Amino acid sequence: MLRKFAVMASIAALAATGAIADGEEDDEIVDHTVMIMDFNFFPVVSYIDNGDRVEFINETDAPREIHARKALNRWSTGVLQPGESFEMVVTSGSQLYFIDVADETIAGNFSFEPAPLD
Repeated sequence: MLRKFAVMASIAALAATGAIADGEEDDEIVDHTVMIMDFNFFPVVSYIDNGDRVEFINETDAPREIHARKALNRWSTGVLQPGESFEMVVTSGSQLYFIDVADETIAGNFSFEPAPLD
C-alpha cells in the first residue's frame, strides 16, 4: 500500500513539474509510462503520437502479462515479474487497445487524439 502511494505521489509530482512528456513538438519522440496496478492501468488512456515510446511497469506483487486485445498484429509484454518493465514503440499500425491476460476486464488504450487538457 505504501509503495503504491509513493508511486502515485511521484507521478503527481512529475506531472506538476512538467517532467512527464508534454508533446509540444510534433516531430519529437516522447516517452510514456503505463503502470500496471492491481485493478487497472494508470493512466487508462495514454495520449500519444505516432512513434512514441511506451513503457509498461508491473507495480503489482504478482506476475502480469499485457497484450493487444485483438489477435491481428497482436503485441505482448510477455510475463512481467513485479517491478519489471517492457518498452515498445507505438505506431499507427499498432493495436491500440490492450488488456491484462489474467483479467480481461482490466483494459487500457492508446489514443492519437489530442489529450483533453491540451
